[in-house]
Amino acid sequence: AYNITVRNTSNGCVSTATAVTINALPSIAAPSASATVQPTCTTPTGTIVITAPTGANLEYSVNGTTYQASTSFSLLAPGAFNVTVRNTANGCVSTATAVTINAVPSIAAPTASATVQPTCTTPTGTIVITAPTGANLEYSVNGTTYQASASFSLLAPGAYNVTVRNTTNGCVSTATAVTINALPSIAAPTASATVQPTCTTPTGTIVITAPTGANLEYSVNGTTYQASTSFSLLAPGAFNVTVRNTANGCVSTATAVTINALPSIAAPTASATVQPTCTTPTGTIVITAPTGANLEYSVNGTTYQASASFSGLAPASYNVTVRNTANGCVSTATAVTINALPPAIIPLFATINPVCAGSTITLPITSINGITGSWTPNFDPFQTITYSFTPNPGQCATNTSVIVQVNPLPNPSLVSGKICVNASGIATIPYRLNTGLNNLNYTFQWNIDGVLQATTTNYFDAIVGGNYSVIATDIASGCSSAIVSANVTAILTATNFTATLASSTLSNTTTIIATVTGGSGTYLFALDNFEYQSSNVFVNVSPGLHTISVIDLDGCAVFNPIDIVAIGYPYFFTPNQDGFNDSWNVIGLEDQESAKVFIFDRYGKLLKQLSTRGKGWDGTYLNQQMPASDYWFSLEYVDNNGLTKKFGSHFSLKR
Repeated sequence: AYNITVRNTSNGCVSTATAVTINALPSIAAPSASATVQPTCTTPTGTIVITAPTGANLEYSVNGTTYQASTSFSLLAPGAFNVTVRNTANGCVSTATAVTINAVPSIAAPTASATVQPTCTTPTGTIVITAPTGANLEYSVNGTTYQASASFSLLAPGAYNVTVRNTTNGCVSTATAVTINALPSIAAPTASATVQPTCTTPTGTIVITAPTGANLEYSVNGTTYQASTSFSLLAPGAFNVTVRNTANGCVSTATAVTINALPSIAAPTASATVQPTCTTPTGTIVITAPTGANLEYSVNGTTYQASASFSGLAPASYNVTVRNTANGCVSTATAVTINALPPAIIPLFATINPVCAGSTITLPITSINGITGSWTPNFDPFQTITYSFTPNPGQCATNTSVIVQVNPLPNPSLVSGKICVNASGIATIPYRLNTGLNNLNYTFQWNIDGVLQATTTNYFDAIVGGNYSVIATDIASGCSSAIVSANVTAILTATNFTATLASSTLSNTTTIIATVTGGSGTYLFALDNFEYQSSNVFVNVSPGLHTISVIDLDGCAVFNPIDIVAIGYPYFFTPNQDGFNDSWNVIGLEDQESAKVFIFDRYGKLLKQLSTRGKGWDGTYLNQQMPASDYWFSLEYVDNNGLTKKFGSHFSLKR
């Protein structure tokens, strides 16, 4: 309840009070809740159910955590829970109702004991459970496999937890601790090293003084047991001495006894006073202590010497020892290292790029890392060779080698040739200059009479005469060939071919002249398809039809063969019917039907008109033999040029 007043700050007057009440917080009654399900051995959780209040806008929680609309909370672990109700409309929360979920029920711990304890001959024990016993119970040691039997035998010494499990409800008891004792033992023996090694006697002796008696035997390090209490000839080392009772097999704990190491001389003070160099490949070791009488020294335990200095030693690790000649004691070793030879420097050279055959390079006589020397063999600019570099003496450097690759130059070849041109100088048959190389691996530069051409292929089709040259470059190596050149001669193509008789006079032999005009080439001529000759003149040609052929050796012109007739006649004939020269006629006009021959005696009397195609005159007139004499003839014919010609001469008839 509150009293409200007003005060005037000017005059300090205060009004009478007006009473106002602020109501108490609304609240929900504590819920009615109970544990409807309590834990069992098989179900270790419980359930709480709220029965009031219930209705709209209400939600429920255990322990004030998450609220839910359901009035049931299951799977609750054993414990105390505070159940509250919250009104979702105004946020009011009830006071808590306490509900307990009971602990899981359990079986009482079993009554168990070790009925058999280990002995020296039987190293295991037995545990027996005496309560509880009965149906539905099984037993376990250390919670492993459960069994119906209440007895566990062959148990090694140790602590065991024994539990009972009810097979009906799965409840397991708390554990009962039972101990299987350790094996019984004999007390550790009293033993000592009665003899210790010396430099001359390198072994010691151990003697056991207690316990002693019947049924006892002794061992060092658990190996062979013996009745004697003394162990001699023992090498330096730590030994475990035990006693065994032969009656019950019990073995004592061990007594440690040490056979001392052999007495020794302190390790010598030694060092490598001289280490190998490139010029002196060995070192020297000097011992500085101990020194004195009766001492001698060795490296690696071989020959001992009085001198404390060892020279001429190859690089290696050495063990230096001192031996006292009086008592034979040898010191422990001092390790001294004679270093390896200083590593040889490998001369380094910049990469030598491949060169083209014929190039000259100078191999450097000083390496990048300053090693000087010489190369063998001398540089060969025409073949790839491995060159060996030999350092000058005193530099601690190794030989090395480099391969200088000499790339061969391209080897194009050109063959001089000829082109055929017409009267206007235009090529009718070009000539291909082929380098013999391919376009895939090479590039080409062509010149005609020293003028660079645009053609870059491996061949050039020449259409003008001149001196052609090419340089081939290997694409892979960049090497270029020498300039290779060839001459191309322009041959004027002949335009005409004729064959003529040197004389129009009839004769038994004649001369035929073949003539090629309009060309500048080289020609060969043949008569009647026999062997070709360079001369265009055929002499002593017999009368008759002949074929004249020509070959243009440059291949520019091709002409058809020409037929030409050489006309002749026999100077005599002998018509005596012997089969030789029995008739007379003009020779060479056998195919000319229009040719005519007239035969006269010496007085001009016509004796016979003949055709050149016939058998000829048999030397008769009106079937009478004519006397031996000279006779005349007249010939009318068409010559090789189509002109009508006449010819007359005489011949002899012989009887």
